[in-house]
Amino acid sequence: MSDAKRNHINAMKQAADENNIDELKSLISTYPQSKRKGRWMSVEHAIGFSLKSAIECNGADDADTIKYLADLATPSQLEEAFCVTATYENLDIMQLLFDKGARDTNKAAHAAAEEGHLSSIQKLYELKPPINPNEIITIADLKGFTDIVEWIKKEHQVK
Repeated sequence: MSDAKRNHINAMKQAADENNIDELKSLISTYPQSKRKGRWMSVEHAIGFSLKSAIECNGADDADTIKYLADLATPSQLEEAFCVTATYENLDIMQLLFDKGARDTNKAAHAAAEEGHLSSIQKLYELKPPINPNEIITIADLKGFTDIVEWIKKEHQVK
């Protein structure tokens, strides 16, 4: 990847981190094009990178930027962002990404269980119950998050 492209991606990330939608739009529209196809060469990759960064840095305080980037994101980027959001307990952003098409509540619940975030798991159950609650119980139990284990067993009659 060229230095110009690397600098452009970093500028997009910084604009997302700072909730600067106008700068982000400008950077996306002027993203250097490449004749080679590849993960590190596309504007789509830079959008996904910026979306995750906005979630990690600002969460719900950055909803406009996250919504803008989610509109441009690929389905796999939405799913990846959904998991990141679960690990940060950004419930409003989880709802926003679900509304935009993210559906893998099982993978997101795994990520939330790894971090011990009961509120994220509860929100995921509200949106669409994870496919395998026993896996989430196992992860939470191994990590010592008994509140998650007890809640799933009580609320969802899992043994």
